[in-house]
Amino acid sequence: MAAGEQAPADAAMKILAASYSFPPDASPRASQVSRVLAELPAETTVVCADNLEGTPDPTVAPGIDSRLAEIVRLPHGRPLLSRRLDYAGYRLKISWAHAPDPQRPWVDNARDLILERLARGTLNPDILITYGAPMSGHLIGPPVKKHARIPWVAHFSDPWADNPYRRDNPATAFINRRLERRVVELADAVVFTSPETIDLVMKKYPKGLRRKALYLPHCFDPSAYPPGAPPDGEYVMRMLGGLYTLRTPEPFYKAVERAAASDPGSLSCARFEFYGYIESRLKNLIDKYPAAKRAISFHGNVSYAESLRLMKTAHCLLAIDAPARFSVFFPSKIVDYLGSGRHIFAITPPGACERVTRELGGTVTDPSDDEDVYRALLGILRDRPASSRPDAGSAYLCSNVAADTMSLLSSVVAGKLS
Repeated sequence: MAAGEQAPADAAMKILAASYSFPPDASPRASQVSRVLAELPAETTVVCADNLEGTPDPTVAPGIDSRLAEIVRLPHGRPLLSRRLDYAGYRLKISWAHAPDPQRPWVDNARDLILERLARGTLNPDILITYGAPMSGHLIGPPVKKHARIPWVAHFSDPWADNPYRRDNPATAFINRRLERRVVELADAVVFTSPETIDLVMKKYPKGLRRKALYLPHCFDPSAYPPGAPPDGEYVMRMLGGLYTLRTPEPFYKAVERAAASDPGSLSCARFEFYGYIESRLKNLIDKYPAAKRAISFHGNVSYAESLRLMKTAHCLLAIDAPARFSVFFPSKIVDYLGSGRHIFAITPPGACERVTRELGGTVTDPSDDEDVYRALLGILRDRPASSRPDAGSAYLCSNVAADTMSLLSSVVAGKLS
């Protein structure tokens, strides 16, 4: 079948997906991308990075290779000196590697590989999906769409040029705005994981481009969770995930310290556990709060499968976001929490995470309001909730999100997307 021709109606759609992050990479992005692609009733080829800098986790998506048509892993690693210079530039707000990101060399190699295979006829997709972050992944889209004459969907997990956590200087900010606009203009559809992100990113574009923006949330797979239940006789609250830069646990430390002083009985038989990477400067803030230091324990990184077990065997799961007037970010960790069925305590500003947590019947408090965090913690320790609303999670089921994704792709291929 020639490039650009549509497959017969009874043939499986052929999807080409380009995602830097993919299992066994341990990043949340890898698990979310693989989770949906594995559920699609299609012949899916994935081009991804064999990330030489990351730590592989074989528990992220076991058996993923057998569920897809092909996975092409291109090695990517950068010298230690380059990584240290990038980190220094990030901390100093000198973002020389952020046009758009340090993964750009891998993207160039992936683009060349795809174009070569298209020319040789060993790739013949009906549609292309590119995933970001890293946002440079979307730069694969324009040349592949032009060469193969196929539609292209650009899937954004986070904002690009409008991301408040970017450390752009004027030059890289200008470059990223131009690159983002080119992607939005040339893609047949742009997908976001929260309505709030759509509003932020697309408000600067004309209505004709805004009509391309669609919402597909993160999702969870109920079959991935092991059996397990919280222990009797004590109350276990766990935080699973990284804490860095502006995402600080100090409001929680303060709340535990104050609870210990004002109502020592509230901490009776309560355990607070943190799992995942925490910047040392943030972890060490607990030295200012001696009672909290006695109550909170830190356990480092665990595998993805172990994190799901820890969620199932907790009563309450803690999420901490950076202070902000409004946040468009919908952390995939919240969806992992949802799948466990446990109560969620989100210390998060107004926005996407707040909205979803409230939908699930969780507890929400603003990280910039110490009094609010304290009172929310006391309420949880008094009532000791252990579950979320059982009727609230169907929109985030992997099977439902995959079905919506397939419907979107079919509409794009058929040219019926309005």
